[in-house]
Amino acid sequence: MDIMTRSRTIQCPLPGGFGKQRPFKIEPNENTRRVRRELAERDEKLQISNDLYQFDPEDAGDIIYLTSYRHMRSEMSVININPRYHRYVGHSICQTVYTPRTNLGYLDKLPLELLHDICINYLDLRSLFTFRHTNRRAQIVVHNIRGYRTFTTHALGALCAIFRSQIARWYTLRDLLGLLYQRDCTFCGRFGGYVSLTSFTRCCYLCLSHLPQLEVATVDEITMYYSLAEEDLEDVPKMWMVGGQVYSWPGFWCKWPIHVVAEGHISGPDGCGFIDQIRFLLDPAFPKNPHPLRLMTATHLPYVDRASGHVEYGVACIGCAVGFEGIIRADEVSELGDKYYHLEDIVYSEEGFIKHFRQCPISQVIWEECCRACDLGQTVDLEELSIRKGWYKIGKGPGEK
Repeated sequence: MDIMTRSRTIQCPLPGGFGKQRPFKIEPNENTRRVRRELAERDEKLQISNDLYQFDPEDAGDIIYLTSYRHMRSEMSVININPRYHRYVGHSICQTVYTPRTNLGYLDKLPLELLHDICINYLDLRSLFTFRHTNRRAQIVVHNIRGYRTFTTHALGALCAIFRSQIARWYTLRDLLGLLYQRDCTFCGRFGGYVSLTSFTRCCYLCLSHLPQLEVATVDEITMYYSLAEEDLEDVPKMWMVGGQVYSWPGFWCKWPIHVVAEGHISGPDGCGFIDQIRFLLDPAFPKNPHPLRLMTATHLPYVDRASGHVEYGVACIGCAVGFEGIIRADEVSELGDKYYHLEDIVYSEEGFIKHFRQCPISQVIWEECCRACDLGQTVDLEELSIRKGWYKIGKGPGEK
């Protein structure tokens, strides 16, 4: 059966129709485990050096600080709320400074633990904030929830994106905290610095850009290709695009809000990718990977260690970026260049970066040069160091011949 015939004959796969369905959650399955095995095999092939570099474990923090960077290009390609907007609401959301003058009525007769359990597990985010706006006593009750304070302190931008996209009524504070305390990508096991809002799944940028399980489509596409009416999608989690923002790389400008839904809500996690195939058949010139809608439904989310409270945003390797830039300037195809091409965009946790650092010779040289410069009271010019070590060709910039 071809794709267009399937689009006319496919029926609702969910028992009882689409009404009263719980939000679609992606869980690890056989496909996920297969992807992890393939990536593990590829990582073994991408090892730049088999010799493990030795260093003092106490220097791990300095190594991360000097030889890594935040991959802002990827973070800016998803929903990214300007932090300056937070100052208008951050004070009222993150803290309470007023003494309550009224109580919660009958709710005040409940034990505080039971109130917190209701707020965490049974109130969706929109209802939670509606309850919080009742009076000052309600603000104090919600603020005293440890998970609430953690999320508003470290992930206020993600919370803002959730409310501006109008997806807040589908998920609870428990769902949010589950993502905040999860470090690795659901699919590949690497550091997952992003969350797909339509399915509330933590993932890395590479999986967000390519995996069919995270495919999203507009409501018009769903109703057209799955032969459904908009009424059928009434109880399916949907979100509005945050308009007036540039997404993807190179930039894709969203001029007005778009109503979208995760394809997995309709087809199930094993039937995703159908809409993407139709798009490519109808317009082969349209960007397939990553499709802009994937990035327009995701936002950056840091990782918080539940026990220690340590926050990680994800770091990329300066050495791999230098190696990739050197290959571009050399304008040569090589096995080493292919390795740097695949490693340049990978984001690591701090633990994962230290493992990578032991096998990245360029980062090791940068670290040693920084130590030497620190002893002499000097600074390290990365461009000059790259030319001196032969990583860059003299007189050649990116794209120059």
